[in-house]
Amino acid sequence: LLDLRDLLERSITAEIEIELLLAEDLKPVAVNKSDFEDAIINLAVNARDAMQDGGVLTVETKYSRIDEYSSPTAQQVPTGDYLEIAVSDNGCGMPSNVTNRIFEPFFTTKMEGKGTGLGMSMVYGFVKRSRGAISIYSEEGIGTTIKIYLPLLPGDSVTAIRNRNSRPEDVSGGGETILIVDDEVDLAEIAATILGDLGYETITVHDGDAALALINGGKKIDLLLSDVIMPGMNGFELAEQATQAVPDLKVLMTSGYTGNTSMKKLGNRRKYPLLRKPYSNRDVAIEVRRVLDAPTNTNS
Repeated sequence: LLDLRDLLERSITAEIEIELLLAEDLKPVAVNKSDFEDAIINLAVNARDAMQDGGVLTVETKYSRIDEYSSPTAQQVPTGDYLEIAVSDNGCGMPSNVTNRIFEPFFTTKMEGKGTGLGMSMVYGFVKRSRGAISIYSEEGIGTTIKIYLPLLPGDSVTAIRNRNSRPEDVSGGGETILIVDDEVDLAEIAATILGDLGYETITVHDGDAALALINGGKKIDLLLSDVIMPGMNGFELAEQATQAVPDLKVLMTSGYTGNTSMKKLGNRRKYPLLRKPYSNRDVAIEVRRVLDAPTNTNS
């Protein structure tokens, strides 16, 4: 990806910034290098076309473990250990009737003569030939993130890699109360199941108004765990109002977006910590514990 940066810059406009968020010491995966480069360029060109007024193209790499909890938010990515490459823009976004067809051959939203409709199907073909998976997350007016999941080589696993690179952490709950806010009922229930099994008390609601009613009503809440994109009040707006009412309230946001720019676009001025979807049960456990144990009023 570092070697590809010059070509990426030539594939987009001067008004678009490239942001590379590349994890260090990633282990190799088995893919055709030329096909991989073509896939990334195709994604960059699509992102460029979605950012007519300029913006930021973000490419992020990291290890991901998809488990029974995280797979619904990864659009049925098979459970397993992956190297994840996420390509994001903060452009116009797409409605669901477009995202549901985006990988079909010859499907295009571009004007006649501006696209063949084959770019995304070529990306899909590369991913499948590599025994991987792909998912898309998009919101109109906010942007799009496409995530490619490439399987690790035999003998490697996210758990083994993390265990070699970090010390074990105590992630159990101490009876704290967590308010989970997500307009997708299934995802709220998944988070409640994970956190309940860890020993936390959980309350789930599905919009910002319901969350504020509980907080302003004096309900003792130790942590607000909120999705960013929700109808009406978004997660950052909810967090601002909630922390005005309860200054020592801890906050953890969740989102399917990658990179910092879409978050700024939504008003994340305070830099609330962000847990990326799809998250595994381990991801939720560690991030919730980290935020709860952080000094009061930092939310970072």
